[in-house]
Amino acid sequence: MTSQVQVFVRRSGYKRGGLKLATLLEMLLYMQVLLAGFIGFGPFLYGDRLGQETPAAALLYPIRSLATVGIFALALLFGARPPRTVRAAILLIYVLYLAATTLWTVDRAITARAAVDMAAICISLSALCNGLSTSRSINVLLNVLVATLVVSSLLAVTMPAIGVMGAYDSWTEDQAGAWRGLFVEKNALGGTAAIGLVVMVRSWQVWTMPTIIKAGGVVAALVCFIFARSANAWVGLAAMGVATILFAGNPSRIRAALTWTILSAIVAVMATSSAVLTALDFLGRDTTFNGRTPIWETSIDLWQNAWLTGYGYVAGTSKTLQPILLQTHGVAARHAHSGYIEALVETGVIGLLLFVLLFLACIWRASTLPRSTPPLDRQATTSLFMILFGSMVMAGGDVNATRLVGGWGAITWTALICTVCLPRASGFLRNRTQRWQPRSDEVVASAPLREDSAQRV
Repeated sequence: MTSQVQVFVRRSGYKRGGLKLATLLEMLLYMQVLLAGFIGFGPFLYGDRLGQETPAAALLYPIRSLATVGIFALALLFGARPPRTVRAAILLIYVLYLAATTLWTVDRAITARAAVDMAAICISLSALCNGLSTSRSINVLLNVLVATLVVSSLLAVTMPAIGVMGAYDSWTEDQAGAWRGLFVEKNALGGTAAIGLVVMVRSWQVWTMPTIIKAGGVVAALVCFIFARSANAWVGLAAMGVATILFAGNPSRIRAALTWTILSAIVAVMATSSAVLTALDFLGRDTTFNGRTPIWETSIDLWQNAWLTGYGYVAGTSKTLQPILLQTHGVAARHAHSGYIEALVETGVIGLLLFVLLFLACIWRASTLPRSTPPLDRQATTSLFMILFGSMVMAGGDVNATRLVGGWGAITWTALICTVCLPRASGFLRNRTQRWQPRSDEVVASAPLREDSAQRV
């Protein structure tokens, strides 16, 4: 007696170019890690670590933008198209607003080139992610995370002059010797490692790489996380751990609302109790969050003079905020040390509200999965949620989580745009009892099995 077993896979909405689109997405992310990461802030492009540009630095944005547009053109050739969702409309409005800040910025050249670069990357990511299944996009993100963390580990061990923070880069003496790998500072490496550790473990079954590479990625993430010595990364890891426990089980809107209520209550209790001081003592920090609160106060004072529209995208920090911070707080204070405060300084209340609206819309969508979602895409979307949630938490203490600069920002924005491309979940309440069933065109293989094998299946 023999039986038939059918093997199902979820196909991309595009008939051609699925694997090619994944390759292009991986190329785009590697380009972000290399060009906008350590090299973007290294001595080749800048006369010193305070941001005095050399002539080569002026070529960074145009080169990256042209390469990004080239990848976008290839994606269109392979059948990719931008998404058409409400979240995509919010993203478009946000990018257009960044470009609009050129009208009142303190330096039009800097804001214009940064806004064009941001638009090119977001449009390219939207087309690429919209042409791929969620599980394939997560595989690309995992591959980039592993490569980034492994190279960062090797760089810190073999070339400590580059991969390890020195006294000149450090806010306090205890930060000297912390790993930063391919990143400008240790917090970016620690945050990327925290996200990588959680996502690699959660996406183990979705990840298609050999087991030895998976294990090596987890080890590299753990080593980078420990030796980066980032308190902000510890906070993010703890938040993602709590979210993992609360979001266990079948996702639903009711469960998501309950989870968000519990998370908000935890944050409120922690913010008003002595537990914060105990945690800070454990991490070797003080009540100023290692000198951040004075920087925040200076940044807020500056923002109040242009509270509605800010001083211009990117230029608001490099030309207005950074000189004040360097003069007031020293060489290590090159930015606001908070993604949200920096967004206020650069884009004002309008820009921050658009950014937060976009982030919350994507996080909410990733936390409310219809049961009709294919199993692999369900697990992959949960991983997208963890990336966004961890970055949202850690953005309170670091700008790298939210700015499209370097490996961490590239991973965050790719996850964000992958969520932008997800279809609407409004059918969940109407179809909450329906589970995923493969369509007839998704049957790709049939093979006879012996009776004992069929019983096991």
